[in-house]
Amino acid sequence: MTPMQAVQHMNLDIAPRVHISTVKNFAQIGRLPSVSLVGHPESYPMRFPVPDRFISWNVAFDQYAPSFAESESCVEVPSSSESYEEPVSNDPETQLPHNPAGRTGLIGRGALWSYGANQAADAVVLRGPQPNGDYKVLLIERDHGSLAFPGGFLDPGEDQKDVMLREIAE
Repeated sequence: MTPMQAVQHMNLDIAPRVHISTVKNFAQIGRLPSVSLVGHPESYPMRFPVPDRFISWNVAFDQYAPSFAESESCVEVPSSSESYEEPVSNDPETQLPHNPAGRTGLIGRGALWSYGANQAADAVVLRGPQPNGDYKVLLIERDHGSLAFPGGFLDPGEDQKDVMLREIAE
């Protein structure tokens, strides 16, 4: 079955296809990259340096003092306790969840609304084929001028289809 046949089989006026990306996907292809190589937005504090041999939570690192990073836009949003990851351990001092991939030099939600993986869905809306065989694709312009598929983060209780329909309507 071709992608277009699958879309027609769904009997929808729009053609959503779901792609979900999580930290777990990255963990399947290898370990967290050297923390010294991971960049951060200008608004973030500097990462506490983590040598590669101390990335794993199974290795003691008594000097570890990660910087706290949480965007102002997230402070008033209560974090969901629901996790899309396997059960994670919490830091005994702060009670904040550990990153399941290991130490990063930061603690907190960063610019995300929840700890851990923040599930998102993007809608790929196709129209075609055109007389020349091409397809048209729906893209939106983001605030900073780049083009993207309509999509967003899942709110509590939503599924991927709900997010795609909500984002297309917006």
